[in-house]
Amino acid sequence: MSSAAAAQQAAAVAGAERVVAIRKVGHGHQYEIKWHGVAETTWEAASRVRKQIPLLVQAFEQEQQ
Repeated sequence: MSSAAAAQQAAAVAGAERVVAIRKVGHGHQYEIKWHGVAETTWEAASRVRKQIPLLVQAFEQEQQ
């Protein structure tokens, strides 16, 4: 399975489409998540996002380089 296909599969399981942004909040970070079928994005704790949708985080970080 390609990394893009794996990322799509992981996203489908979690309902996430992609990671949009990252921000620092207090002592931690949050990722802005675009959800399938939802117009609004949400900010989620980075620790949880990295565990639940690591391939989407990886794809986002590669886009930022």
